[in-house]
Amino acid sequence: MALIKPKFRGEGDMEALTFNIHDIMVLLGLITAIWAVYKIIKEISEPRKALEKQVDTLELWHREDHKRIKDMEEQQKLILKSLYLLIEHEVTGNGITDFKSIKTDIERIIF
Repeated sequence: MALIKPKFRGEGDMEALTFNIHDIMVLLGLITAIWAVYKIIKEISEPRKALEKQVDTLELWHREDHKRIKDMEEQQKLILKSLYLLIEHEVTGNGITDFKSIKTDIERIIF
């Protein structure tokens, strides 16, 4: 541990172990400058981290919405097939086997 004492003229032997006020101020200035750079970098990176978190959340919601929309499209196609078969059966009186396949598809979605 180095002692802090002022330099006096004529003390050439102990000059390597002594610090003057200027040396201490330079060291403290350097520490302050490094701390200021750290704080600036931290302040710049915080909004980026918040934005990345928000983007991740939105991507998750997008995947869930995409799956839900695909399920809704499948259900709508099944409803249209059912309506088409009802109309065709009303017009022609046939199509009982198609009703059975649509019934199993509807049961698969509902249950």
